[in-house]
Amino acid sequence: QEMQSTVRQSLSRAVARMPSAARSMAGGGSTGGKTPTYKRMRGVVEQHTSPFELQQMSTLFANFGKKFKHETVDNIPDLAPAVIIFAGMIAYVEFCNTKIKAEHRY
Repeated sequence: QEMQSTVRQSLSRAVARMPSAARSMAGGGSTGGKTPTYKRMRGVVEQHTSPFELQQMSTLFANFGKKFKHETVDNIPDLAPAVIIFAGMIAYVEFCNTKIKAEHRY
């Protein structure tokens, strides 16, 4: 009993020493728990695509295959070493895997 009352008194003293902003669960003791004006949501922003941009979109989708092929062919010199190393690594791992499987077959 005495231990609990002593702990309660020390906790109440510690809480009393804390600033009111730290004691408030809502975050700001001075604002009374209200959200500050700069944090309030003022409304929902809607973004629309103009008719001029919509005309561009159809050409974008119409030329997608040609553009994709063009970008891929342009990047072959950069991608080739990575693809070769990756394929070699896969082949090596498969070789080692079959070798280990054969060793532990029986």
